[in-house]
Amino acid sequence: MKRLLVYMLAGVSVLGMTSCSDFLDTVPHDALSPATTWQTEDDAQKFLVGCYDGWADANEILYLDCGSDFGYNNFQWESWKTIGNGSMSAANEVYNLYSFSMIRRCNTFLENIDKVEFSDESVKNDMIGQVRTIRAYQYFDKNWWYGGVPIIENYETAEEAQVARNTEEEVKQFIYDELDAAIPLLNETPKSRGYIAKGTALAIKMRSALYYGDYERAKEAAQAIMDLKQYELDPDFLNMFSMAGQNSKEIICTYEHVQTTYAYGDVIRFYNNSDGGWASFVPTQNMVDMFEMADGKLIDEPGSGY
Repeated sequence: MKRLLVYMLAGVSVLGMTSCSDFLDTVPHDALSPATTWQTEDDAQKFLVGCYDGWADANEILYLDCGSDFGYNNFQWESWKTIGNGSMSAANEVYNLYSFSMIRRCNTFLENIDKVEFSDESVKNDMIGQVRTIRAYQYFDKNWWYGGVPIIENYETAEEAQVARNTEEEVKQFIYDELDAAIPLLNETPKSRGYIAKGTALAIKMRSALYYGDYERAKEAAQAIMDLKQYELDPDFLNMFSMAGQNSKEIICTYEHVQTTYAYGDVIRFYNNSDGGWASFVPTQNMVDMFEMADGKLIDEPGSGY
């Protein structure tokens, strides 16, 4: 019996030695391991896709009006109601715009992309341009809301990550420099719908300059967009908000979702309860009254017919 036990233990130990080198050493299928990636162009492409995941916060874009007198958010747990009604405080949960996870992903990409050999250097440069544009947009969004945030690197410890906050002017200049560096690297047309190309970076350059009152810079970027001769106003404004209009020439860049693999569920929040929706945010009368009548007159103008 003792001899049988020894044989069993020996067999288990041999199995353990062999399994460590083959059976258990598998490539993870749900994550990219730093030890096994940054070796091929396909690795770089996968990391690039990761930088796109959430680069433009759809919830923020949809709900922003609920923080103003244009819209009303009915549900406390959606984190916009207290912003809109003026009761926001340290004790109330509000929507968090301060995450740096996207910026860290971009930093990781830019730190490692030179490890990969590309058969076409322009492909690599285009990827770098896309990621620098995403990072610039993330900083622009945060800088506008918080008036100065840390310009971060990637850190190994929590202590290293305790960096000083940069001034709003310093972050603005960083955004401008990033966009100016990215634009020459980008292709004029995107790889496919949803990817960033030159027009997207120019549009962010224009918008950031408008926000900060740098009108000559904004004008320069707007002219560069027009010179691409890719975009034009859609004769039917509502067309852009329909499936038929998803290729409208007025759309410079889209944040894409795929129903089967990357679904988007926030649309249900638009609809009224009677139509199967949540009515999470609704327009205020103030917003309705700001629109012109069919004849172009404001509602309080004589002869408007309101």
